[in-house]
Amino acid sequence: MNRMNAGGRYAQVLHYRSGTRYGDGNQLAAIDSEMPETLRRLKLWQPGQPLPLPDRACPKPRLIAQVLWCIDPPASAPR
Repeated sequence: MNRMNAGGRYAQVLHYRSGTRYGDGNQLAAIDSEMPETLRRLKLWQPGQPLPLPDRACPKPRLIAQVLWCIDPPASAPR
């Protein structure tokens, strides 16, 4: 992720490997499931604050391995 600096140039402010994997059973889009960790790394959200949730219903919001799940993950998903 890049952000414009004071000099008007873009510089990298965030780089990390995603915790989301295709076929992991998470029904959220990758951007929604990764949002808490992305915001944490940008110092815009901290554990203990309400979770940043997607626009649609999220019946059981939980962070598991830095990824937001809105339902219980399948037994094969990472915990």
